[in-house]
Amino acid sequence: MKKTFLISCILCFLGINISLLGLDYKVEEKEEIRKTLKFEDPSKPKEVLVDNIFGSITVEGYNGKEVQLLVHKTIKARTKEIIQRAKEEVELEITEDGNTIDLYVDGPFRCNDKGRRGRRWRNPGYEVHFDFELKVPHKTSLCLKTVTKGNIEVTNVEGEFEIKNVNGKIKMDTLNGDLLIAKRKK
Repeated sequence: MKKTFLISCILCFLGINISLLGLDYKVEEKEEIRKTLKFEDPSKPKEVLVDNIFGSITVEGYNGKEVQLLVHKTIKARTKEIIQRAKEEVELEITEDGNTIDLYVDGPFRCNDKGRRGRRWRNPGYEVHFDFELKVPHKTSLCLKTVTKGNIEVTNVEGEFEIKNVNGKIKMDTLNGDLLIAKRKK
């Protein structure tokens, strides 16, 4: 009797943890987002901001005047109905304002910050991953942030850098400029 109860408790605990980790997400939908983004005056200082939660950010400098954006969006959920809810609740906001391009992933997982909607974290039954690939002009300042399930990689860019990653790696190569890197301490 005690042994059966103990085994039942362990199985229940494992089932809850598997559910929280998203391992029971049986439905998946993918989308590719491609955009060319423009700076108002490419001859003046430029800045690209990427504020992500789930996913990676890769930035490469090139000899162009625009930002070439490719995003691999993956939604994982328990059901097709929950996939639809994720599409309604999570969005990629893209703002071109002067010489600043801002890419912001918004959803119910955000705290109420700067007037953005949000609420306390709960497991919504889905995860939405945004894996960013950007080509930016060589002389572009970057502010890149991601939290989980992704790395940040920057190559061949000159400017000011603010790079933050909580759970992944940061790799930077062939850079020139001021650099601030933040990683979560273990």
